[in-house]
Amino acid sequence: MVQCYLMVNRVDLAETQLRTMQRTDDDATITQLASTRVYLVQGGERIADALATLTDLVDKYGPTPALLSAQAVCNMRIGNWAEAERQLLQASERAIAEPEVLVNLAVCALHTGKSRDIVNRYITFVSFIRTTRTSEPREHLLILGGLADN
Repeated sequence: MVQCYLMVNRVDLAETQLRTMQRTDDDATITQLASTRVYLVQGGERIADALATLTDLVDKYGPTPALLSAQAVCNMRIGNWAEAERQLLQASERAIAEPEVLVNLAVCALHTGKSRDIVNRYITFVSFIRTTRTSEPREHLLILGGLADN
């Protein structure tokens, strides 16, 4: 429910739902994930809270692409572009054809002064993935000239 409320810009309802979840079981993984989403929207000092929670989840469950991507978004929000890029590259190694990771890599590339060619390759890769929906992600890399090698 928290994510649904955030998607329709009802942060107030997301916060209320999160408080209910925290009263029920503050240590539940779903509650922790929901809190990171709300904290990202709240911004400011709450970004550090979201990043700490995500770090705990990575320690507990390992560096999944979703957790690495969420950590990267936190780092992007606080301007730590190099760390965000490192986390996104790590996520892309685990999920080669994940559009969210690739779009965030494009944003990091822009903010870290990478060439426009690199940015365009990430965006082209996302467009290609969305149009082909091939079942073998490695085929994407062959067709686009080895994006992961850069």
